[in-house]
Amino acid sequence: MSRVDIAELRRLLADDAPIRWAQNAAAVWNALPALLDELEAAQEEVRRLTQANGDLRKERDRAVKEAQRQDSVAKGLRAELAAAQNLLARIHRDGGHHTEAVGFAQSVADADLKVSEWLLAAEERTALAAHDAALLRRLAAESAPGERADIAPWLLAEADRIEKEAANGKTGS
Repeated sequence: MSRVDIAELRRLLADDAPIRWAQNAAAVWNALPALLDELEAAQEEVRRLTQANGDLRKERDRAVKEAQRQDSVAKGLRAELAAAQNLLARIHRDGGHHTEAVGFAQSVADADLKVSEWLLAAEERTALAAHDAALLRRLAAESAPGERADIAPWLLAEADRIEKEAANGKTGS
């Protein structure tokens, strides 16, 4: 496709001489197919660029939505991390210094051991409380009627108190 000089065509069409006009009209007529080809090519390029622009906008919109989703997830993860760090600080009773010193994973492992020890100690206290309450009940049942008459009710009341505290998790008093 040959490039048509638009300025030359305008100059040819603007000429007032009728003879030149006829000659110029033939030149214009011969150039029309090339002009139409160029126009169609330009229109196709505009369509292609418009489509590409639309595709880019869709891709941008998808990227923005994905960035917003990731930002939301990151905010949630930051909140969960802060909650975990606060829990570790409470377990270690140090305001977060242990976690800063040894790192998050080691702090979690240390906290797991500490909580396991607490649970074991609580189970032992509960077992001891149950043993103490049973012993007090046995002493109350074995106390002779002539011995201090007020001791048996006190022993039973103390056994009830120990069992109640054990049930509420308040053992060790």
